[in-house]
Amino acid sequence: MSLKILFIYNESPLEGKGNIDLFSVTKKLESKGHKTIMILMSDEQSPIQDNIHTILPAPITGFLTIPLILKKLLKIIKNEKPDIILSEAGWYFPVLLKLLSFFNKIPYVFNFRGLVLEDIVEWKIHSIHIRLIANLFVKINNKLYRKNKHIIGTNYALCKYYEEILGISVPLIGTHSIDLNTYKPISEDEVLSTKKKYNISEQLVSIFYTGAIEKWHVDGIKILCDAVKGFTDTYSVQLVLGGYGNEKQNIIDYIKKINLMKNCIILPWLNHSEILKIVASCDICIDPLIRQFPMDKPPPGKLIEFMACGSCVITTDCVNNKEWII
Repeated sequence: MSLKILFIYNESPLEGKGNIDLFSVTKKLESKGHKTIMILMSDEQSPIQDNIHTILPAPITGFLTIPLILKKLLKIIKNEKPDIILSEAGWYFPVLLKLLSFFNKIPYVFNFRGLVLEDIVEWKIHSIHIRLIANLFVKINNKLYRKNKHIIGTNYALCKYYEEILGISVPLIGTHSIDLNTYKPISEDEVLSTKKKYNISEQLVSIFYTGAIEKWHVDGIKILCDAVKGFTDTYSVQLVLGGYGNEKQNIIDYIKKINLMKNCIILPWLNHSEILKIVASCDICIDPLIRQFPMDKPPPGKLIEFMACGSCVITTDCVNNKEWII
């Protein structure tokens, strides 16, 4: 039986921006004859596919515009007529789907794949009004999860975390799958051409960081920069810095400050397929994000991508990283 499945994820429609568990799963479902529709965030950098609707605003704005999002969602559901909704658990989505249930009885499943709101409440690094909103929705969401029979978790540590919080069983489905036709090693000739294209030295050990560069990544990336700088007097190493985010210039300034620029390649914004070639070409891929509780529970999608490309991986020792590598 073929199903039409509607996904609601607080993610970019641009594949590769932290959404491996969205695009790999939708591709797998489509290969089995199902149809997928995605409700995602607006992203001006991305050409929009026919099955993607970018109606979700920035997260904080979303908390304040739930009725407007609901109106747009109802219109899409009326036109698309999906059989079931698979929604990211968290953010304002439980409230949104509860309101939707008053107008449309389509069944929905919550997928636990992260702990962003819990993270905001626990770390206390955001402004007080954002923390208050986050705390309010954590409490509301947990009540709604307990009343909904259809919930799943994407990895073992996350399932156990929510089972303790909610006092109910959270089945492990493992939606953090990966498309091994996309994420894979490349030939030696492709490695050489990729290194030449981006001025990555063949004589130096290349250490690659790619991904988000926001304020919660800065400490880990600076530790990485210091470590590479410490190696340069003894070993032939080179840091390759990719990624994007508000703190990228801050990291570049730090690299200049510690005199690491001559052993560093700063990559521009690249599309996902090019990033994967660099991942498969570098000697070491590193994820130095210091994941504090509770963010040591969700799965590290970046590590899964690195390993599928055949790369040597170094990462922070925490619950989810260890779970996935083992």
